[in-house]
Amino acid sequence: MDNRFVQYMQEFMHGQGTLVHIITPPYENMRVFDGGLREQLYIDYDFSSLAKNFHETERQTIYTLTDSFETHYIFLKHPHHNENSFIFIGPYMTLDYRTVVLPVSERMKLPPIQTKELKEYYIGIPRYEPNDTPATKMMLIAKYLFGDAGFEVEGSSMLLMHDPDTYEIRLEPERLLSYELIEKRYNIEDALLEAVERGDVKEALKIKNAISKYRVEERNPDKLRNAKTLTISFNTLLRKAAQRGSVHPAYIDSVSINFARAIEAAVNFDTLKTATDDMVTKYCRLVQEHSLKKYSKIVQVALNYIDFHYTEPLSLAQLADIVGTHANYLSSRFKKELGISVTDHINRIRIRRSLPLLATTNLPISRISEKVGITDYNYYTRVFKKIMEKSPSEYRKSLRK
Repeated sequence: MDNRFVQYMQEFMHGQGTLVHIITPPYENMRVFDGGLREQLYIDYDFSSLAKNFHETERQTIYTLTDSFETHYIFLKHPHHNENSFIFIGPYMTLDYRTVVLPVSERMKLPPIQTKELKEYYIGIPRYEPNDTPATKMMLIAKYLFGDAGFEVEGSSMLLMHDPDTYEIRLEPERLLSYELIEKRYNIEDALLEAVERGDVKEALKIKNAISKYRVEERNPDKLRNAKTLTISFNTLLRKAAQRGSVHPAYIDSVSINFARAIEAAVNFDTLKTATDDMVTKYCRLVQEHSLKKYSKIVQVALNYIDFHYTEPLSLAQLADIVGTHANYLSSRFKKELGISVTDHINRIRIRRSLPLLATTNLPISRISEKVGITDYNYYTRVFKKIMEKSPSEYRKSLRK
């Protein structure tokens, strides 16, 4: 197995929202492979007994494991470390935690305080549909991992099972459960916000897919209402990310309001799922088209003013007064940061805003020119031709062939 593919497998699984642990002697990190569950529930849980079980497994074999708590893992011996090193992928669930928590608690003889901890644990780990689990995805990349040597797949419900009477239960939890799981979830959310802030649609959608595997506790018996509340929160997160990307609030607010209305009008879960994908894409596009992050503050203010007042008479002196600086200084900063003059930028904005009017209306070109702030039709035509390399009438005609 090429170690590059091990790294790829780690990155791929992390992208799906699933933890990957490399367990090495003396197995200090064995305690965290399950997000801290066993250490939280039991006093002196014997992790060394688990290591002994894993030593007896076969190389070139992918094990799909189910433990005593109905959570799932993928396990294999690490091919490039020594024979006593293992790879754990998980934990994850395929069942709704609400159908699992009480039966598992009863079977494992957990007191109410630990049942509550178990519930929080279930909420904190990703859940997949049975036909779309990390194990399914692992099979797709396994041939690259193992190459010509091939591999076997074996299911097991014994390697991670234990008798509920084996260990003494902690009656007073000593620490918060699943530090790593909580940290992982917050890290994924931060990564999503950073991707949106950069306007990276592809990365943001990939991370959003990982986040969707996690569940939160439902506080309302109306499931659709719960989903709407979560989607509204997601909308708020994304608008904050776009704001961090230095997009003017006016653009953000327009998009946010439209999504808020769509969320409230949704009549099923599929509509909400589509809305979350659309949100990620739309907010990234906002950043791509309207982010002013790379510009100085005075240029940002000038650009925003131009964007919202391009239909009005605009001049360098007027803009300098608005941003609170001298005209010569604003002109110099503008040229340095954008590579064009203030006048050229205003003209480009006006011509760009006139394109939809040429394409979708039958308004006279002279009227369109006035609508975008250029009262001299001949000047509008000259500027249009300079920027678009064809006249307004030629542009309109080319769209209607």
